[in-house]
Amino acid sequence: MASAHESGYSECARAINRAIDAIRRNPEDRLGAVDAAEERFGEAERHLRRMEAAIQSLEGPERTSREQAVSRCKQDFQSLKNELNRALNNADSAELTGMSGGSGGGGVRRGGGQGYQPPTSGAGDWGGPSSAPPTTGVRGTELLEESRRIIGETEEIGDQVMGDMENQRHQLLSAHEKVLETRGFISDARQTLSTMGWRELQHKAMLVAIIILLFASICLVLWFRFINKPKKR
Repeated sequence: MASAHESGYSECARAINRAIDAIRRNPEDRLGAVDAAEERFGEAERHLRRMEAAIQSLEGPERTSREQAVSRCKQDFQSLKNELNRALNNADSAELTGMSGGSGGGGVRRGGGQGYQPPTSGAGDWGGPSSAPPTTGVRGTELLEESRRIIGETEEIGDQVMGDMENQRHQLLSAHEKVLETRGFISDARQTLSTMGWRELQHKAMLVAIIILLFASICLVLWFRFINKPKKR
């Protein structure tokens, strides 16, 4: 059952990608593609919810595998929303750039330039009726506000990345200090082992000399005691 919903979600994702491509190819006539994307987003969300409900009865490795699949689908769902927003923003920017004076033409983006809002109900509604086409000045202001918001988010992400890099720098410096300290310990240990080896060699040489001396003494005693015994008169 879960695999059937996963296949249904994949089909919806492919349809959404086709709608995004249609918006990019023909931004002036994008309302039909937006309607198709709306419908497919609703279906995709329903498939995701049913996939989450299906894994509640699973256990063990199978449940872990299905949870990972649902997580990947959710990430893909968010990426599709971002791609649709980007395509709509580009279409609005291209339309605004191509307009002269206060005249306008072509289709307009829904939602007053605030980006795609995913359906929050099981019926897959867009979230309200379509608003009237805004004027060029209003859309220009909305695009500027959207750009400012994106710039602010980018600055926040940049600050966060800089903070993470600073933390990583401190960690690297600390690791470098630990490596130098470890090298010092290894050098001291090597010197201690070398000293111990030299002392062990000296002890062995002394033992060998003592053994040779004792052996020579025994030989001399045997020689003078038994072999070279003086003759009695």
